[in-house]
Amino acid sequence: MKQLRRIVILAVSLPVIGLLLTGCNHGPQPIPPVTIEHAQQLEAANPAAAIAIFMAVKDKYASSNPDMAAEALLDLAEFTSNPKLYGTPSQVHAVEATNPSPDALKAMDDMQAQGQQQAYQALLDMTQHFANTRAARDPATAALRKIVNREIDIRNSRTISYKLIDLLVALTGRKPDFSYWFALVLLAFIIKGVTFPLMIKTYKSQREMQRMQPIIKEIQARYKEDPQEGFRKMQAAYKENGVSQFASCVPTLIQMPIFFWMFSLIRIYEIHFAYGHFLWVGSSLSTQFPGIIGANLSDMDVPLLLMYAGSMFLSMKMMPQSDPQMAEQQKMMSIFMTLFMIYWFWQARWSSAFLLYYLVQNMLSVVQQYYYIYLPNKMKLATGGVELLPAPVPASSPATKVPRPRPPSRKKR
Repeated sequence: MKQLRRIVILAVSLPVIGLLLTGCNHGPQPIPPVTIEHAQQLEAANPAAAIAIFMAVKDKYASSNPDMAAEALLDLAEFTSNPKLYGTPSQVHAVEATNPSPDALKAMDDMQAQGQQQAYQALLDMTQHFANTRAARDPATAALRKIVNREIDIRNSRTISYKLIDLLVALTGRKPDFSYWFALVLLAFIIKGVTFPLMIKTYKSQREMQRMQPIIKEIQARYKEDPQEGFRKMQAAYKENGVSQFASCVPTLIQMPIFFWMFSLIRIYEIHFAYGHFLWVGSSLSTQFPGIIGANLSDMDVPLLLMYAGSMFLSMKMMPQSDPQMAEQQKMMSIFMTLFMIYWFWQARWSSAFLLYYLVQNMLSVVQQYYYIYLPNKMKLATGGVELLPAPVPASSPATKVPRPRPPSRKKR
């Protein structure tokens, strides 16, 4: 009886405690109004909520009322770019507002830097999607954009990445039609030269994995009914031939920090790329085809995007596969990845500067793949299938060094 009573008490008390903790005892909470006025009321007390409501207003009226959406973005930019409104002592919970501590000053500075970036993105969003609205055409908006750009540029100029690319631009006189795109191309060659030894190791590992394919397929067929034993045999075959399955992954992982560094480097200098042109980017075509042809190197350019996607597709196609099934999978993956990258870059509206840099990177990779993968594979086929690397050791044989096979010699007549 006591046990039953305890169960009943527990069953009744748990819902009550849950209601008290979640606040449901006060009834359903009202949904906050999605208006600019409500966002402005929250600016001082809850800046994150204010930003969220500004963005909600933009999303709500993006198609039905573009002027309202643009006004929300403008108010968001004015709020987050103003250090008297965003990044104040009270918002970072500084104990002494008149004389904040060093930690509070750092928190205020970090928050204001974040606010400047949010203002920059809001103004960029307005330019790209609501260019014909009253807010976008207002001279005050252009003045605010200059202030935000100047503040961000001053902050970014303290970094090493900014100084590096600014030096490359300054070497050729900061000429709008040459210096900016040439700095990107020069930087692509420098990075490719630095990572060249890693790429050689990757290509060598890929060729060794291709060389192992016949043995791996034979082991898989032989131990089809015993996958565990087949796995052990494959590992033994890789070990006997001195081939590492993960050798190509290490150089790729090492290059990932370089990829992210280059992304941040171009973003840091993106304000200055607005002064740069490249062939058709920044020409009179940009006014005839807005949204398609970039107005400058900080703007999105569709032809460069398609060229980048084509270079990516060509780079993946240059990777030969000895297995026809793998070749078909690689073909489908190349098409899928190319279409995915086009969609992703288009949605993100990445700058022409970023597209140009990675277009050059991909073309250099295609040249490397041609000389270190495609051409050796073609020579192998021309010599009757004789592998240019040492032949693989069967999994059942002892780990002995196999001499390099020679191509068949022509008989003298």
